[in-house]
Amino acid sequence: MMLNLEGMIRHDDINPAELRKQIRQKKITFGGNVKLKIFGKLNCKSGKRMFKQNRVFFCSEEEALERNFRPCGHCLI
Repeated sequence: MMLNLEGMIRHDDINPAELRKQIRQKKITFGGNVKLKIFGKLNCKSGKRMFKQNRVFFCSEEEALERNFRPCGHCLI
């Protein structure tokens, strides 16, 4: 697993088995779109439609907010 300089986990940098493991262990709890700077729950319909190359993962809401991502208008209102 690779972290980029900002501490986010890019979807392209983590293999599927490790991603599932991190989600089960609650180390990954939110996903975000790096181009739109929006984050939300992993089960959000809007988040599931984004391109893999734009997706990043966070361990907490605070981590996403610290990186200037805004909450999703569908799942975090």
